[in-house]
Amino acid sequence: MILFKIVAIAFLVALFFIFKKWFLKHNYILLLFIPIIILIIYSDYFIKVGNTNKLNDKAELEKWKQEHKDNFVNPDKNNSNYTSISKHKIGDVLYDTTFSVNSVKIHYKEFLVAYPRNVYSYDSTQVFLDIIDKSDSTIQTISEYIYALGSPIDKDDGYNILADDGIFLDYDFDGYLDLVLRVGNGRDTQALNGEYYLYLFEPITSKFKKYNKLLFNPVPDKKREMINFYSIISSYDDHTISEYFKWENDSLVIDESIESIFIPEESDQYISKYKVTTKYYKDGKVLSKNDKIQEMIIDNF
Repeated sequence: MILFKIVAIAFLVALFFIFKKWFLKHNYILLLFIPIIILIIYSDYFIKVGNTNKLNDKAELEKWKQEHKDNFVNPDKNNSNYTSISKHKIGDVLYDTTFSVNSVKIHYKEFLVAYPRNVYSYDSTQVFLDIIDKSDSTIQTISEYIYALGSPIDKDDGYNILADDGIFLDYDFDGYLDLVLRVGNGRDTQALNGEYYLYLFEPITSKFKKYNKLLFNPVPDKKREMINFYSIISSYDDHTISEYFKWENDSLVIDESIESIFIPEESDQYISKYKVTTKYYKDGKVLSKNDKIQEMIIDNF
């Protein structure tokens, strides 16, 4: 920066002596040299301000990312631009394994089919499940595209509510394990709201039949013989809802819902209060409703 100033001022001095007569004749032009020299002397200040603005912009971006980190759910783990997945090419096999379920074997293969569109979106994969009977013949092939935070069979994925239980659970309570695949995630702070497709096992054919609706966080409740759909309405307000569905004529119909929302104005550092609304349904319509305030003691020790 100092060298720049010396060269710039030397250039102005040389310019003056080369055109000395002209400058002396038009001496008012010399007044222009004053602001130019000032700009040269303080040029490092203006450059510093520009750099500072860039640094401030970067700091603001990092601050914004930190404040909204729940929206993006650990892109360092799940985005191929940042992870080991980036070592793979489109079409590479990410998972290749076989499960023994009920009376069949299931060969599971997952391929990388697309990189994320930006740093906050997910990789797209495609899974193929070959259903193999006792004679080692493939009797069915299931395929789904996955646009989620991780693979359906990734047990380390904290945003897959069924990760610990795997992809085989009994959803219709007939004693046979059914297939459930997480194919997507809710947006923003609702990333825990996984989107799943359910395939019910049919023991007569040894095949899986796809249920005709997309399900959200379906957790089978064996005691009640119902499926609990747990959803986060707002993570900022601690607002959640559990909806219990039962099977009727091969369809899921709602039986009960429990909605809970945090009440900040009635809570303190020792007790959290929630408004809990319970609804009971018949034929899809609300039969009765009950509101109550529930307290939860905060253990600060």
